[in-house]
Order: sequence, then C-alpha cells, then structure tokens
Amino acid sequence: MTRTIWVRHWLTSRENFGASTQLLTEMREEDIDSYKNHLPMMPYQFDELFSKVESAVQKQDTHMRNAIPAKVTLRYLATGDSL
Repeated sequence: MTRTIWVRHWLTSRENFGASTQLLTEMREEDIDSYKNHLPMMPYQFDELFSKVESAVQKQDTHMRNAIPAKVTLRYLATGDSL
C-alpha cells in the first residue's frame, strides 16, 4: 500500500491559520471579552508575562519538526489546558 498523503494540507497551514496565530490575533483586535475568556488576562498582561518568560520556554527547532512557539506554550501554561 502506497501512501498518497504524507502531511495533511491543514497541518501545513497551521502556522499561518492556527488558533495561536490567527484566532488570538483577531480576538485581540476585535473582541477583548472573548480574548479574556480564552486567556484569563488582558492582552497587555499576556505581552508583559510573555516578555519575562519567552527565553525560558522557547525551544529550538530540529531537523524533524519545528518547536512549539513560546506564545503557544505560555497560553497553555496560563490556562491549564492540555495539548
């Protein structure tokens, strides 16, 4: 059996259209209440926290895959959600 799809199309566009990239950016600009519901803080609070911990949570990309972005990691740490 030969594989016809190695990577699903929607996975390849995740960096551009994923929740952390697209959804949070749109909510931040258009709907602060939804942003606060999704992340338990205001955008400026997230930015301040992120600037303090970015270097500690950012990992390096490898040949096998790209690292999870530090903002995504912080979002999960802030909410207690799991991947």
